[in-house]
Amino acid sequence: MYIYDLPTTGTISFSDFLVTTDLVSQVSQTTQLRARLRAVLKENRAGTSILSSSSATSSSQAECNDGGVGNTDWLTIIKRIEEYLPNLLAVFNSVQTDDLILRYEPVFSWRTSISSSRFRGPGRMELAGLYYELASTLLTYSLTLSNFATAAVNGLGSFETNRSLSSQQRKDKDDKLRWAADTLCRASGILLYLSTELLPKWKDSVGSLDGLPPDLTEEATLGLSKVCLAEAQGLAIRKLVSPSLASSVDRVTPGPPLEKGHPSASLLAKLHLCVVEDIEASLALMRTVGEKGRSKGKKGGVGGRKAGGGGGGEPGLSANYEHELSSRISETNDAIARMGLGDAEEGGAGGGGGGGGVGKKKLFGKFKLGHKGKNDAPSPSPSPSPAGGGGRGGGGFYSAPSTTTSSNSDLEISSSLLKYLSFSSQFHRAIAYKWLAIDSGESSNKIGTAISLLSLSTSILSSSTLRDLTSSLCNISISSSTLLPTKKRGKTGDRGVVDQELATVEHWLQSYKKLNDTVSFQPIPPAAEVQAKVPAGRAALLVKKYSLPSPGWGPGSEGYRGRGWEGLSREEMHLLDEEHPARRNLVGMDGGGSGEWGSGDGGGGRVAYAGQGAYY
Repeated sequence: MYIYDLPTTGTISFSDFLVTTDLVSQVSQTTQLRARLRAVLKENRAGTSILSSSSATSSSQAECNDGGVGNTDWLTIIKRIEEYLPNLLAVFNSVQTDDLILRYEPVFSWRTSISSSRFRGPGRMELAGLYYELASTLLTYSLTLSNFATAAVNGLGSFETNRSLSSQQRKDKDDKLRWAADTLCRASGILLYLSTELLPKWKDSVGSLDGLPPDLTEEATLGLSKVCLAEAQGLAIRKLVSPSLASSVDRVTPGPPLEKGHPSASLLAKLHLCVVEDIEASLALMRTVGEKGRSKGKKGGVGGRKAGGGGGGEPGLSANYEHELSSRISETNDAIARMGLGDAEEGGAGGGGGGGGVGKKKLFGKFKLGHKGKNDAPSPSPSPSPAGGGGRGGGGFYSAPSTTTSSNSDLEISSSLLKYLSFSSQFHRAIAYKWLAIDSGESSNKIGTAISLLSLSTSILSSSTLRDLTSSLCNISISSSTLLPTKKRGKTGDRGVVDQELATVEHWLQSYKKLNDTVSFQPIPPAAEVQAKVPAGRAALLVKKYSLPSPGWGPGSEGYRGRGWEGLSREEMHLLDEEHPARRNLVGMDGGGSGEWGSGDGGGGRVAYAGQGAYY
């Protein structure tokens, strides 16, 4: 299972860019909650950096994906996000209804999580708009849930083969596996919501999302959703085989015949094939993101200005900032003409007395963005863009993404994540072939087909490609496997996951070969023939559909009464159609309290009764 590097975020005060007289305390509370979230994310990043630097002395540990799994308090980060989200949604909706007015375009700063530059590591992306803040927060939420589940599973160890455990202890650990699978389904639901609802809604509002980091593209978030679901499927497989492993006799190299009471080999094969399908789809989506980024880098050149940044050579400033800067320069020139200071260069170079210095100081003071003197005329408001925004004071709210630090064309999906996905896909395919072979040999007495499938499984597990991936990653754990994680070979000589599975497959292969040579005498079909008959995968779990929590205040909260907007309280929201102008651009209208998940596609985000969706 994979531990993601969580992002960090820069400081920002909501009261700096929000104008209000009635919601001052709520805006201040939102700033405070965001600062608390930033603090725990910085602490997590610092702990990960210390761990990485301490293990960097060994070259074999250069690309380890440990991430401080045992040292991080993932639950605290989750709580901070869940406290912050309702207030962020309240700010989001209040800007829509003019309960809050944007003083200027807010710019939020977040580091990337699954992408990085080849030489500088994770990049810091500064983008304008509240959509970026909401999307980044939800992405961090989902990755933290995934890390939390992974840490819980890693803490269980190989409990299935521990005979000293009581039945109650074994039941508690099985329940922990089920909880981890549920948590991964929740994370998958958040990522699916990002990919299919929030990001398309953002795109509809601004018209283009070309400046986004790879982490927040629709392809990457959909791919991450499939990864989380595949990991949950793997945990479901592990829970399914747990009782039979606890009562098995041969735990070193199990072979034929299959023990009585063991789960169906055909079912296990289809479950593994479903994991393969999800991971391969995710890998294809991740590679698509990388190819799109490289093609944009070739067309626009590294350092070119992104969407909303104009066509100049200096990267970083959005269209609204450039408009404000040009208006400041125009006002300054008019003021200079009225004051009789003459040409700007003469005033700067003459230096006759102190008056020139003061004039120069005033001159450059006016060039600062956001600077307002007491005699300054208000700058003209930017004209509304075709994509939306209108007169809500929210030109920045709807602005297209525009980077203000570095270009995103040099950001690529993390190589460790791509290697992990490639490894997981090949490993689960090999195990699926193993169970298909066992089903053919034990249930259908097709020994020749079983030998062909086991040979395919052996070739995958012993291939140089899989070995190279294994050597480049350390602490590999497979969600469906109870075997020890891959480690650097030491004095104990512990075998890794691949070696242990390879030994089991070879044991079954040799047993079937002896049986075929002495009893069955069946022809062995070619590999292409048996591969053509491989069935489709079967899902054990579904994505838990996610809906945003209720806003803490403002539109959509209980008892809300806004400025002329009727029917926007939670008690009256059901009276308005989803496409009604009063609620079309609002978010968090379908949630309930602290964010909810419905079971499968028909959950609708509402929990109908206690324990719904909790049985598998």
